[in-house]
Amino acid sequence: MPYCHLKQLELVPYSGNWFLIASVVAVLVGSASAFFLISLDPATVWRESHPRAIGLGPGVGLVRAFMQEHAEVLNKMPAVLFLCERLLSHTRTAHGHAARSC
Repeated sequence: MPYCHLKQLELVPYSGNWFLIASVVAVLVGSASAFFLISLDPATVWRESHPRAIGLGPGVGLVRAFMQEHAEVLNKMPAVLFLCERLLSHTRTAHGHAARSC
């Protein structure tokens, strides 16, 4: 019988490691769910105060699906630039990147 107790005592460090890992995961998942629940209230208030936004959902989904379906063709087409984007394309920094002013 004493041999069985020694085998069980050898598992204590492994159990401690797994307990520590599980505690860290629990804190991270709990924090993420708390953040989600805290941010859900303002999102619900915004959604209820803008009823037309719900109607835009299907249209936005259709546009996004179209763009994903035709991404290869759309990448070959010249982009329509807004005025501030045209200014950015001419204003380059020392590293060759466009400066952001919009």
